[in-house]
Amino acid sequence: MTSVLYPDSLNTIPQDDRSCRSDDSGGEVFRNIPRSSSIFRVWKIEGLRATVVTSSNMGLFLSESAYIVYTVSAKDSALPYPGMPIKELKGSTVVRAIHFWVGANCDSTASGAAALRAAELDSQVSAVILTREAQGRESPRFLAYFRQRLIIENQHFEQLPCTLHRVSGVTVPILTELERVHWEHFSCRDVILVDVCAKGVVFLWLGSLSDPLHKRHAASLMESRKENNNGRVVIVEDGYEQTLSEGDRALFGSVLEPTTRVVAPDRQHRVNPPSPIKLYRCSEQSGKYKVAELKSGPILRSDLTSDAVYLVDRGEAGVWAWVGRDVNARERLEAVRNARGFVKKKNYSDGMPVARAAEGHEPAEMKALLRGWEPSKTRPLTLPTSFEPDYMNERPKMAAECQLVDDGSGERTLWRVEQKEGMIQVEDKGIYYAEACYVMLYKYGQGRRCRSIVYCWEGVHSIKVDRDAALLAACRLSEETTAQLVKASQGREPPHLLQIYDGKLKILVGRHRDSRRRRRNIWSEYSARRRTPRVPWSGHCERAAWTLVRCLSCSLACQLSGVVARAPATLGRRRDVSHPETRLLSRRVRRTMSSGLSSEVKLNF
Repeated sequence: MTSVLYPDSLNTIPQDDRSCRSDDSGGEVFRNIPRSSSIFRVWKIEGLRATVVTSSNMGLFLSESAYIVYTVSAKDSALPYPGMPIKELKGSTVVRAIHFWVGANCDSTASGAAALRAAELDSQVSAVILTREAQGRESPRFLAYFRQRLIIENQHFEQLPCTLHRVSGVTVPILTELERVHWEHFSCRDVILVDVCAKGVVFLWLGSLSDPLHKRHAASLMESRKENNNGRVVIVEDGYEQTLSEGDRALFGSVLEPTTRVVAPDRQHRVNPPSPIKLYRCSEQSGKYKVAELKSGPILRSDLTSDAVYLVDRGEAGVWAWVGRDVNARERLEAVRNARGFVKKKNYSDGMPVARAAEGHEPAEMKALLRGWEPSKTRPLTLPTSFEPDYMNERPKMAAECQLVDDGSGERTLWRVEQKEGMIQVEDKGIYYAEACYVMLYKYGQGRRCRSIVYCWEGVHSIKVDRDAALLAACRLSEETTAQLVKASQGREPPHLLQIYDGKLKILVGRHRDSRRRRRNIWSEYSARRRTPRVPWSGHCERAAWTLVRCLSCSLACQLSGVVARAPATLGRRRDVSHPETRLLSRRVRRTMSSGLSSEVKLNF
């Protein structure tokens, strides 16, 4: 097994830890499991028995094995995590969840034993969420448990000279070992770690179209490797393998033959054909379990009754088993097994997600599939008219609900990011451009409570290379300042970013321009046109129906040949307009409108 990609505490897995092993079918190891205390436990299935996984090995899974993960947390609190302290939960609704994870190379005996042991655990703790997880198709809730990293390894009985790992994941790095060291696993969108264990060298191979977020995950993994003094790291760009130094090129070619190099343009992804959501009702008649389709299309909460088990079928996206509160214990325990039988009957893929939810304790991902839920009976959120930066720090629940960490009056620094010019600091006047990308560093709090947020904003018309450069710069800045990274796009700004500008953020068309150049060359580069979104214009004619767009004619870059203007008949006089061309335009439009001519005129200067 590899020993250089993660800390030493995760390097070895106890193969026969008899102090942690259950001696019977599995009920003994589940006997003293708390039901009303916050906890995070993991068991590994070995044969037909469940073995407790120590906290140092949580987050490390073998693709040939199956595991059971049991968590308990308060309904409104954060999700549990490995190594969390056990704390009794008083006066709050408790959410008990069971996940049994099945590896891609796991045999049917181990997967069946995992389902059986999960049912035994469920019979003792009465979990409200029971989910079958498959390697590569884990649920968002399952991935959110592991805050540092999730590692999926192949089982080796002796150390291999070289291994191959793919880096993926969104919020946390997911490191997956591939079956063999060969070019067939490479694509332009991958980030691959080629670990030459015998030489103590790791080649970090970056695909030409790889995600910057995956690059950042790989960098964090390599940083932990550097702290542990585990050899050397060599970065290899896609297509530039032959530019390495002579020694590194020879070592890289010895594990990956250059003559067989074939890099796919994109990795083969699972294509889920769109299928309408369907609702099925489960019932037992004459000793046979029957599933009858009720409806297809939008499903309402009123379609579910408390005396039955229902299946919500989303095709290859997954199947949810909803259990009413009046259902007997046997049907409740067998809901997931029956849902798995339904999946096989429909010829769905074996790794398709299957989960169970109990009435009254449905998770958010289950509620999103149905309509007509009763509105929350919680007290509406009320905020003071003005609050100090520490107000939200002392109230994390309120900060999470309204997505505001402070009142937006902190210190901010804004950069415009382009691939060619890099990060250029600009004056922040609350004006963004749709063809540009910006990175903002926002600081709030004082003293030891000072915290930072890095916003990465992308214009709707910005090009991909600039977006990738902005995200990479934001990731680097967040690492240097230990700040939280928030990605935003035009039209989908988070509430706190809008709060920073007091709800007055302006977005202009075109590329970024500084204020001096825009005032000096405004008429040579823009024309006023209707039927496009209204954009403010630096204080000139703010209440007129103008929108600035870039002129298409190249001759307008040198001189102003004409402006096509369409204005309402009630265009009033503005005393604060100082530009001479603007005053002339206003007078001629009013003269034309008052004379009864068409409201569309062409003005020549």
